[in-house]
Amino acid sequence: MQRDEAFTAFVVAHRDRLLRAAYLICGDASRAEDVTQIALSKLYVAWPRVEGSHEWFARTIIARTAVDESRRPWRREVSVADHDELAVLDAAGNVAIRMTLRTALLMLPLRQRQVVVLRHYWGLPVRETADILALSPGTVKSHASRALKRLNVLLVLEEVGD
Repeated sequence: MQRDEAFTAFVVAHRDRLLRAAYLICGDASRAEDVTQIALSKLYVAWPRVEGSHEWFARTIIARTAVDESRRPWRREVSVADHDELAVLDAAGNVAIRMTLRTALLMLPLRQRQVVVLRHYWGLPVRETADILALSPGTVKSHASRALKRLNVLLVLEEVGD
């Protein structure tokens, strides 16, 4: 299979999952699309070099690009999320639950959000998450622990408020 055909097949098979993960990290559909597009562009350029680890490379780029993009001055403006964006998360399930989880996830610091998405959305082990984010395994565990505790508090508070 030639490079373009192989890349196209990869994009068709993985784009939705990459986009959903980018959305969970960024919290904004348009930023998630930008981050995913940047990741796929970089992956295309590196395609021959990363043979056999395309998905890992794409996940790494998404996680790191989300941080880079959040540091850009024009990205510091906060936009009001459109409720139609929630369809990106999951085609099945309760919209109210997704809204609550999304809101709670967005209340986490970026690094904690990245760790939660990599560990619990993609199901990556601590070591791979650490490699992707260029952190130590202990830092990944610490971020995960703090994030899950904070999410638990936020979700319990939301449940009590209902």
